[in-house]
Amino acid sequence: MPLALFLVILAAFSPGFGQAPKSDPNYQALRTAVPRGAYAVSNLDLSRDLGQISLKSGRFSFLAPVLDQTTMAVFSGEGEFSLTPPEGREKQNLLLITKSPDLKDTFQEALFCFTGKTAAEIRAKLGAAAQEEPGAGVPVIEKFRRRLRHSSETPRSSLEAMLTDESMDNIEAEILRDLYNPARAGLFIAYISGRKYKDLRFHVRPRGVFPGLPSSEEVGLVYLEPGAQDEGILYLSHAQGAVPATVLDKASIDVEKYTIETTLPDNKKLAAKTTIDLTAISNGERVLKFDLLPTLRVSSVMLNQAEASFVQEDDKQDGSLYVITPEPLRQGQKYQLTLVYQGDKVVHNAGGGSFYVGARTAWYPNANSFQDRALFDLTFRLHRRYVLVSVGKKEEERKDKNDIITRWVSSVPLAVAGFNYGEFKAQQTADSTINYSIEGYATSQTPDYLRSLPALSSAGNATPETPGGMDMSPTRMMQRAMAEAQSSMRLFTHWFGPAPYARIAITQQPEFNYGQSWPSLVFLPVSAFLDATQRWTLMGASAFKFAEFIQEVTPHEVAHQWWGHMLGWSSYRDQWLSEGFSDFSASLFLEATNKDPGPYLKFIDRWRTSLIEKNSFGFSANEAGPISMGLRLNTFRTPGAYGRVAYSKGGYVLHMLRSLMQHPQTGDQKFKEMMHEFVKTHFNKPVSTADFQRIAEKHFPREANPDPNGKLDWFFAQWVDGIEMPSYKFEYSLTPKGEGCDVKMKLTQSGVSQSFRMPVALYINMEGRTFRAGRITVTGSSSQDGNFQLPKMPKELMINYRHDVLAQQVTNQLLR
Repeated sequence: MPLALFLVILAAFSPGFGQAPKSDPNYQALRTAVPRGAYAVSNLDLSRDLGQISLKSGRFSFLAPVLDQTTMAVFSGEGEFSLTPPEGREKQNLLLITKSPDLKDTFQEALFCFTGKTAAEIRAKLGAAAQEEPGAGVPVIEKFRRRLRHSSETPRSSLEAMLTDESMDNIEAEILRDLYNPARAGLFIAYISGRKYKDLRFHVRPRGVFPGLPSSEEVGLVYLEPGAQDEGILYLSHAQGAVPATVLDKASIDVEKYTIETTLPDNKKLAAKTTIDLTAISNGERVLKFDLLPTLRVSSVMLNQAEASFVQEDDKQDGSLYVITPEPLRQGQKYQLTLVYQGDKVVHNAGGGSFYVGARTAWYPNANSFQDRALFDLTFRLHRRYVLVSVGKKEEERKDKNDIITRWVSSVPLAVAGFNYGEFKAQQTADSTINYSIEGYATSQTPDYLRSLPALSSAGNATPETPGGMDMSPTRMMQRAMAEAQSSMRLFTHWFGPAPYARIAITQQPEFNYGQSWPSLVFLPVSAFLDATQRWTLMGASAFKFAEFIQEVTPHEVAHQWWGHMLGWSSYRDQWLSEGFSDFSASLFLEATNKDPGPYLKFIDRWRTSLIEKNSFGFSANEAGPISMGLRLNTFRTPGAYGRVAYSKGGYVLHMLRSLMQHPQTGDQKFKEMMHEFVKTHFNKPVSTADFQRIAEKHFPREANPDPNGKLDWFFAQWVDGIEMPSYKFEYSLTPKGEGCDVKMKLTQSGVSQSFRMPVALYINMEGRTFRAGRITVTGSSSQDGNFQLPKMPKELMINYRHDVLAQQVTNQLLR
């Protein structure tokens, strides 16, 4: 890219450049509106979906209208809110969090936000004219604005983090979206200060309550109170009678390409210009929302070369980004949007030549993150002593005085783009078997925080490369990380089909116990570039358990090239298709790279243990809810449950399917065919659990299916949408008969409902070889008896030898 272009970008952030954001007068009117008069209220009832609001008595004030539409009101007095979910997972979730199957609370203050016909409905019920009461409702609206406009720099809970990140609501901008496009169905939000639930939020939003979750459900009930045991998303569902739609179904635009020009100076500030080529999906939209880290301050927005307004409040407030187009977008028409911005908190210098690159989905203005896919053309300017690696293919690189300019272009649409850089040493190898390039990037020194550890800094003969006299250079172990990545790519290509990116870069990041994978770009923790002795020096005895993480982190992250990027996920309920599938892929890696099945079987059993262990509140992760509850599984009483359920149980679900589909002669052939077709059919699309079930039913062997209609509803209802986990007791006796024996057996399944059914594999160990002899299907809490003959006396009979079924407990017992 021409040097002049970067100079223009840098000039944009010099003192005195540019102007304040072009202000939209209607947004400002919404932002500063005050109550006008007050109505006396007596028994005013509002019903929205399952939410019931009753204003028993008090004062009700509408805020000043904008564009002749009244969109906000405040209430003070005595009110009541209630919501009763129907039977199912939402009622179970509410019961788990609040210990009640429904929610009821009284309140004294509330803020109502709405578009559409709500204002007319309320006015008709109020009847009498408003009374002039100067200042009526002002303290209430100011209280709620302080609450709703506050962004926490250090969130106190995962829910607060989600509600105050770069995608947080600016409620006035959300209202403006509807005012500028009245064809959209109206929203209704009640912010309630309850006596028990101090910050209760009830949403009915046709665009989706939490598009960034991602979720397209239109109705939600949230209680925000970090530290409270009943904080959480209490209810989230599609509107009653509505046809379920996806996040993309509700999107306003389809982004086709991002062209991003970024300057990474030595200090913390990033400066960039992003051009977005997009197509309008629907008519009439004027307010477009983008995820951009609020500390990245936008200075200008242009739409097709015309200046556009935008909304970006202070980064410590509701600083999410909204672009307001001069005219309504027209369905099918293409547009080009250009944004210039700069700021900090994207890049942090970790020392030792390494940088932590944060805001990995919000370092550029991102629309429909992980749902929509687009081409990327990325150009970076940085100091020449650094090496930068990004997604796509490096098209060009050149030096300019003390800087280097590097350009990366994707040939296939990607769900997300990112980069990593530092004083990297680079290596590369070509794998002709899968026609892929394997690259490695690591520093010669460890980050500052590792070199400052007492175990290292107090030792003698220390240098930056050899703290404590030990060679801790991450580059020393780069070949191992690359070899594991190469083996993973070969293995997963065999099991799932070829990947389209032509290259994969394995890069070191300063984090010690956290990895992440972007298309063609893997961020591995620095611990993956250390050997067992080095980790022992740093961690002591805990290094033994940590070794389990090291075993799986590289294949897990490489597997995300398939699960998460080649195939995305439709909603938070389907995110296990990324994490669980990647963990299952890591199990395949352990199985394939160890002659002894011990490490593989131990890995599967760790899944089970992680799900049944009780926490300090007396809950296991499995009891937190089904896989389909996704991130909502993390509550006060069940912290960390999402990771255990999505990763461990999600992996186990795939492991059970593989076990059920295995054939004595053809082995895993049907399973591999299923996975290949799943990838090929849904390539570069967000997928749902239902999508996977349809593919699974196509390949699942009928002889292994207890449902004669060939459906797998029973399996997915039990293991994805359910939390039941059976226990098994297998008893058998052997009566010698000639060279063989008569076998009498009894298999008991317990701890499940009467509709629960599961085929259980029976294994026989004979002459030093263990093989599967068949399956026994048990329904409900019951027993199955059987008799058969064996031509030779076995050493033992057993079930669940390869952890075929996720079970609380398994007992194999020979009766004498």
